[in-house]
Amino acid sequence: MASILKPIAKMHLQDSIRNELFAAHTYQHIASQMQAAGFFGAQSFFEKEAASELEHYKELRNFVNDMGDVLPTPAIDMADTVIVDIQQALMLSYDTEKYLLDQYNERAVACLNDNDIATASLFFKFVDKQVHSIGEYGDLISRLYKNPKDVFEFDEHLKEL
Repeated sequence: MASILKPIAKMHLQDSIRNELFAAHTYQHIASQMQAAGFFGAQSFFEKEAASELEHYKELRNFVNDMGDVLPTPAIDMADTVIVDIQQALMLSYDTEKYLLDQYNERAVACLNDNDIATASLFFKFVDKQVHSIGEYGDLISRLYKNPKDVFEFDEHLKEL
């Protein structure tokens, strides 16, 4: 079967795949940093976040497949940021999700401008997911700021999510 992906969509899908895999990679790295710092609730939380990003990758991959194509799996840059506390981990995660939102917004518009409703529709779904993720991280950051001295209670809360 021949690919029915438009060239612009193909480029944006490849970039989205790279972004989702990098986000998963970043969250695995944060989980390792949290484990080393003794925040096992945060470790568990970020491992789940990494798994969620891999599901997003699979959703993109499946869309590409449904459109009769296969895109290469990109190499991912090393994640080596030293994360010393939960606050820094949450802020990095918030920034990551915000970046993804900005990228999906741009890609949805580009596909709409190319009269590619199918791919734009997929990207709109991802915009919704990113808005939800940003809201969750904003709530977590707010909760931590309200009681920063009880970080271990907060760590236990993260384990329950």
